[in-house]
Amino acid sequence: MPKHVPKLTSVHKHEQQVLCSLLRELRLATGLRQDQVAEQMGTSQTTISEIELGQRGVDLLVCRRLVAVYGADWPAFVEELERRLQVLPRPASELVKRG
Repeated sequence: MPKHVPKLTSVHKHEQQVLCSLLRELRLATGLRQDQVAEQMGTSQTTISEIELGQRGVDLLVCRRLVAVYGADWPAFVEELERRLQVLPRPASELVKRG
């Protein structure tokens, strides 16, 4: 009997939330509404909302297209995403004073 292998997914992980937050910030910086972005992407406003809330995974090509719709520079976007992903919270155990 084969072992159960968990599905590889980034949804609901820290990295996914950072990506979705950055995409939302970028949209807001452009002044575009979700429905306007959805129209340009050929999808629904609900899909854009779910991406921004981290409820729907976003593949690399969709992310790249969103960045283009927002008129942003792809390499600069990736650099900022990497910068934000490097800012990791410290474990609570590091906050405990040791005698």
